[in-house]
Amino acid sequence: MFDELRRAWREFIQSPPGERFERRFRRVRRIRRSGLLKWTSWIGGPTLIVIGLIALPAPGPGTLVLLAGGALLAQESLYAARGLDRLELLLRSAAASLGRLWSRAPTTVRALAVLAGASLLAGIGFGAWRVFFDG
Repeated sequence: MFDELRRAWREFIQSPPGERFERRFRRVRRIRRSGLLKWTSWIGGPTLIVIGLIALPAPGPGTLVLLAGGALLAQESLYAARGLDRLELLLRSAAASLGRLWSRAPTTVRALAVLAGASLLAGIGFGAWRVFFDG
């Protein structure tokens, strides 16, 4: 079982960006899977997406849960697979632009950005603490 997961992960990573999810969708389509696995993807994907959306404001792996749900759904839906491929290209482009901007920014601007980010995370953490524990 774990060998199959490793092989699938390697194939996914080695696929070119912008084609990964659609290629995975096509590979899954060629394999005859049980109805239970299909229903798990159809029910589990949207469920993880909803949980990820709820968990986004709180500190923790909300984004990862959201992406896992999208990946599960993309195995069964060509539209979801193509959407995630487009999203991957968009995020890669944005990350490259931010990286160029960051490398050209003066040290003081970088320090202020780090301070603002840390303050934002602290505020989110404090707000989550108040909501979940001080109610």
